[in-house]
Parts: sequence; C-alpha cells; structure tokens
Amino acid sequence: MLQNRFDELMDFVCVRYGYCGGVVDGKPMQVTHFIHEYGNVAASEFSEWVMLAEDIGPDSNLDFRDQHKKDIEAAFIKIMGSAVVPAKELRWDAEV
Repeated sequence: MLQNRFDELMDFVCVRYGYCGGVVDGKPMQVTHFIHEYGNVAASEFSEWVMLAEDIGPDSNLDFRDQHKKDIEAAFIKIMGSAVVPAKELRWDAEV
C-alpha cells in the first residue's frame, strides 16, 4: 500500500530514529499532538516538536539533539517537498 508523504515522514522519524512518542508530564505524547489544525508548519517547528514529544527539550544537554533535529528537518523538506507545508498535509493517511 502506498503511503502519503506524512506517513513516509513519520516512518523516517519513528522507525529510523525511534522517535515514536513518549510520556511527558505523565501523559502519552506524540509529535502529532503539537500540529495545529490550520496554518503552516515549518520543518524546524516539526523537528522541535518531535524532540518535545520525547521529552527532550532544548535544555536537555544531549549531544545528539541538534544533529537529529537537522536530520529530521532535512527529511521533512525532502519528503514533504518544502521547508513549510500546510498543517493539513501533516495527517495520517487514515485521517485524510
């Protein structure tokens, strides 16, 4: 079955990097919880949300954080076709 671009991006984020979501403040969290319903989302925003969903904030002081953010941003641009896309394009295939 063919994936939409967001499914492909999430496959990259979750399967390749293992960022499938975490528990933040006792609540299950996933990058999709940060994506607003309307407007645009930039690759840099998305990569930051991936980190936050894993409870890896800017003050986490983890050496890999910046590199992983850059890798996710590059994948976002390559897969989604732009550095900024409408939020409505960042939906699971089942939600489209």
